Amino acid sequence: NNFTGSIPTSIGSLVHLLYLRLDNNRFSRKLPSSLINCKELVTIDIAKNDFVGSIPSWIGHRLSSLVILNLHSNNFHGEIPAKVTRLKGLQSLNLSFNILTGRIPEKIGDLGSVESIDFSSNQLSSQIPQSMSSLTFLSQLNLSNTNLIGKIPSNT
Repeated sequence: NNFTGSIPTSIGSLVHLLYLRLDNNRFSRKLPSSLINCKELVTIDIAKNDFVGSIPSWIGHRLSSLVILNLHSNNFHGEIPAKVTRLKGLQSLNLSFNILTGRIPEKIGDLGSVESIDFSSNQLSSQIPQSMSSLTFLSQLNLSNTNLIGKIPSNT
């Protein structure tokens, strides 16, 4: 597709929406906060767009049913919100190819169901949190092309 502009705020009225797949477009601006009304969302895939701003913390606070969160190849900046670690059923988290800075959230190990994490091609710094070693279902981890330092935690 070749959609442009922003996602309309009226999307928040789709309170039974399960899958939001708008990848490979040219959407820009910020995510509409009205998405917090879509509490049944299982998948958000808005990869390969031009979204800007920080990743909203309400994603981790209000969208507790998320299984897939794919935000790769946008222009999100700032830190990965710590509230993302509240998504206990999350299986896939892809935030690669953005402009994310700072640390990986200390409680990343709370994502007990996660199978795939991709934080590659960001400007993340500091060390990998020790809690990442408790992700027993993790089968894919991509931290390439970042500024992370130190050692990989044991059992990761």
